[in-house]
This record gives sequence, structure tokens and C-alpha cells, in this order.
Amino acid sequence: MLAEKLSIKQDSYGGRQHYLRWKNPTTWQNWEDTGLNYDSTLSFADYAGFRTGVCYEYPVYNLVTRKSLNLFEKPLIVMDVTLFGSSYMNLKVEESFRYVEHLSKCCRLFGGTFVLLWHNTSLIEKWQRNIYQEVLEVVT
Repeated sequence: MLAEKLSIKQDSYGGRQHYLRWKNPTTWQNWEDTGLNYDSTLSFADYAGFRTGVCYEYPVYNLVTRKSLNLFEKPLIVMDVTLFGSSYMNLKVEESFRYVEHLSKCCRLFGGTFVLLWHNTSLIEKWQRNIYQEVLEVVT
């Protein structure tokens, strides 16, 4: 793996596919074939929460080959643009903190993982970085 050649070491590798480009089972199989361990694509773009009904990772399955994959899905619970996007939830900052805190507590209650996506384009201005920092404080 290229990461190892660059002396980058971590326990697992994964990522997220943009939801407009995600396709079952193609995306999962491609990620499996490249040696990734997890995917965090599955979420709602327009509403933060539990798209797959759970907040913990689970193994995925290739519906075409009818085989379990070594890949796990870690469902994405909150995405920054979902909270603040005018065509999505369009929450005020304080409302978003309360909502994120509620989702985070639900994840803890059920022994799950709170997966957060914060785009780098949402960290350009100082006020954006402040919001991100406060969100991190709410979920830890």
C-alpha cells in the first residue's frame, strides 16, 4: 500500500464517496478491491441522523456476487452542509449544537460511533473554524 511506502501507519483505512457517485454494490466492491477497511458514505444529505438505522459499523455484502466483504460501513451521522445548507436543515448555529449533541448522545447510548464529516471548505474563515471547534467540544 502506498501509505506504508510513505511511512504512514494507521490501523485502518477508509473514506467516503460522494453520494451522487455511490452505487451498490460497485462502490463497496471497488473499495474492498483496493484494500480499504471501511466506508462512511451512507447518510442523508438533507437531514442529519441515522440513514441506515444504526450508529455502529457493520459488514457489507455484495448483492451481485452474494458474498460478504471484508469492508465495514461506518454510517455518517452528521455532515456540516446538512446542518447549515439553505436547501437542507438550515439550522441556526445554536440549534445545530443542540441537534449534534442529541445525535452524539444517542450514539453513546447505543455504543455506536459518531461519524462527522466537516468539509475543508467549511474551515476557511475564522468564524467557521470556531463553529467546528465548538461542534467537536459538543461531541467529545
